[in-house]
Amino acid sequence: MSAHRVAGLLATGCALLALAGPLSAQAIVIPLGDLEFGQLQAGTTETVPPTDGRRASFLMLARGSYLAQFVLPPALTSAGGGSVSLTFGPGDAIAQQRGNQTFFDPTQPFPLAGPGLQLYRFYLGGTAGPVIGAPAGNYTAVITLLIIQAGA
Repeated sequence: MSAHRVAGLLATGCALLALAGPLSAQAIVIPLGDLEFGQLQAGTTETVPPTDGRRASFLMLARGSYLAQFVLPPALTSAGGGSVSLTFGPGDAIAQQRGNQTFFDPTQPFPLAGPGLQLYRFYLGGTAGPVIGAPAGNYTAVITLLIIQAGA
């Protein structure tokens, strides 16, 4: 195995809010943390579970019914043009509400609803690699969390 390293892999989180409806349906989304893969050795993959401290995290305060949908990049890229593949699947995301956790597939919309004002937390993990032929350096990508009002 090569000692070549791809250093400082990081996917930055951002949030986008999509609303169209009455004032009774309101939401605020705040990105809290980035999905960080750290350093990868050539030929390896790195999986970050949604329960790991390196996961991406988002906070949402909402009133009404919504669908949460992640827009996930296919790869991390570097300024020099290198790329490392990313994969996401069932169990790579958690929605948390009132102490209850639900694991879900971040490639699919996730429904949210509750009476009154609700606090939600979202956690996202994923897998980077395998690292093949990627030059050493920092690699980034943007994760977008769409919050879509149900019925809009």
